[in-house]
Amino acid sequence: MLGYAAAPVEAADGPAKTQNWLMMDAVEPEGAPKFSATVSASLEYQTTQDTPLLAGPWSGQPDQFNRFAPRYGDGAVLRIPQAGVAVHGRLMDGALSYRATLLAGDNQLLRNERGYYDDLYIRPIDASVTVNAFPQGRLRLGLFRQPLGDEAASPRQRFIWRTHVTQQMVQERYFRSDGSVNGDPNLDLGPVSGFRDIGVQLFDAFQTGAWEHTYALMLGLGTGIDPTLPQTGIDTYLYWSSERIFGRTGRNRDGLKLYAWGQFGTRSLQVGPLQTTQEFDRRRAGIGASLRNGRWSLSSEWIVARGMIYHGPDGGTIPGRLSNDGTLVAGYNVLPDSESDGGYVDLGYRPIEPLELMIRYDVLNRGTDDPNTTVRFQGLSLGGIYRITPALQVMAG
Repeated sequence: MLGYAAAPVEAADGPAKTQNWLMMDAVEPEGAPKFSATVSASLEYQTTQDTPLLAGPWSGQPDQFNRFAPRYGDGAVLRIPQAGVAVHGRLMDGALSYRATLLAGDNQLLRNERGYYDDLYIRPIDASVTVNAFPQGRLRLGLFRQPLGDEAASPRQRFIWRTHVTQQMVQERYFRSDGSVNGDPNLDLGPVSGFRDIGVQLFDAFQTGAWEHTYALMLGLGTGIDPTLPQTGIDTYLYWSSERIFGRTGRNRDGLKLYAWGQFGTRSLQVGPLQTTQEFDRRRAGIGASLRNGRWSLSSEWIVARGMIYHGPDGGTIPGRLSNDGTLVAGYNVLPDSESDGGYVDLGYRPIEPLELMIRYDVLNRGTDDPNTTVRFQGLSLGGIYRITPALQVMAG
C-alpha cells in the first residue's frame, strides 16, 4: 500500500514528538491576537493492488482492507480528504480562549445521519471556549479533542494512516446492532468520533523544576462530534503527563514525556437473535512515552480496550454485499463485551531540517477473550515528511 499527501496548514512546523497537545489545543499563547483564521486543505493519492477475497462466502469479491475509507470504491483514490477553516483567539487579556473549526472533504467525519456520504457535506468539529481565570485550573466547554494519547490527540498526523489500535479501538464508531442478524448491513449511525466529544474539562499544566506536568478531567456525552447520536450516561476521561524538557521551546522543543489516560462510559446496543437492547461498558486506557532530542525522535504507546469492540465486516468484504450463493448479506459486527490490546513504536530522524524520515511498527490483538474472535493485525510503515514552506508539506508512506 502506497500513499502520498500534501498536508494542510495546521500540520505545518513538523510533527514534533514531545508537544503538550492538550495545552496547545485549548490555550492561546501570550500575545496571541483576538482573532486568527487558518484555511487548510490536503490532497491525497493512495493505491493498493486491490486484491480480492481469496476464500469464504464472498470469495472473489472486494476485500475492504484493500480499499479506502470512507467509500471503499476501488483500490486507488485521488481525493481531497479534508478542507477546512479554523478560527481561534485570546480574549479579555487571556482570561478566555476560543476555537472553532468547520471541515469538508472525503473522510469519515462527514458521514450523515443515515450512515452514508453526501457529495458535499460540511460539519463543525471544534467549537469550544476555555476559561483561564482559575489558579492551577482551566475550564473548557463545548466540542473539542478528548484528552487521549499522543497519536489520537495530535492534530499533526505523522503517517497517512493511523495505527490499527488507534483507528479501530480509540476512534469510536457508532452502531445500532451487534450485526448478528443476516440481511442487516448494520451501517454506522453517523460520523466517527474524530477523537472528540462534547463536554466540560478541568485541566492545567504546571512546572516543577525542569519537569512540566499536565492533568485533565473531562466529562463528556460520549457521542463524538454529533450530539444526535444515542448516548447512555456520561463518559469520564482522565489524563496525566510529565515531561522532562531538555531545551528549545515552542513546537520544536526537546524532551522526554511520559503519560497515561483513560476513558470510561457505557453504550446501548441491540444484541443476539432477538436484538434486545442492553447496556455495555466501553473502556479505553493507555500509557505512552515520547522522546525528542536533536534530529532523533522516538515514541511508543500501549492501549487496552474493553467492551464495544469494533470487529469489522462479515467475511472482510464491503457491508451490503450479497454472498456468492445469495444467502448472506455482509454487515458490520460489534463484540459488545470483548477485549483488545495493542500498541506501536515510532522512530524518526531528520537528516536535514525540512525532512524527517520515519519507521513505525504497530500491532492490534482484537477480540482476545475468545479464540473464535481473536484477530491479530500487524503493520510496518515507512514514511517521510518534507516541509516545503511553513504552510505546505508533502507526506509519503
